[in-house]
Amino acid sequence: MAIALFLTGKDETQWQQAIHRLDPNIPVYTPKDAFSDDQITFAVLWRHPQGLLQRFKNLRAVCSAGAGLDHIRTDPDVSPGVVVYRIVPDSLIRAMVEYATYAVLFFYRRFDKYAELRQQQKWLQLPQNSPADIRIG
Repeated sequence: MAIALFLTGKDETQWQQAIHRLDPNIPVYTPKDAFSDDQITFAVLWRHPQGLLQRFKNLRAVCSAGAGLDHIRTDPDVSPGVVVYRIVPDSLIRAMVEYATYAVLFFYRRFDKYAELRQQQKWLQLPQNSPADIRIG
């Protein structure tokens, strides 16, 4: 078993070092390293180049190094038998909760309408929405 890291725009050496701290016996490669494509059974990816995965004939699983999976799900070279994972750290969950809360409050408190009025250089106090009158989803 060997892991390949292809993390466009991210520091692959940090990932490599973190994996080695967990188990120094697992070979972990970055694009800068020399390795045989046949060794790779697991890949950690972020916005990897299209066509990359067809090199790895023994690939069993891939993991997204970010929140999204689109860069993996849209890759035609991901074989049907390859398991797809993603990492969801607590910080990502917290950030998504904050973002969703912001989005709901933005429209609930009518900040979109206030922004339009500001563009028109008008100041009006808009009526408050009632939570009973707002549907989310």
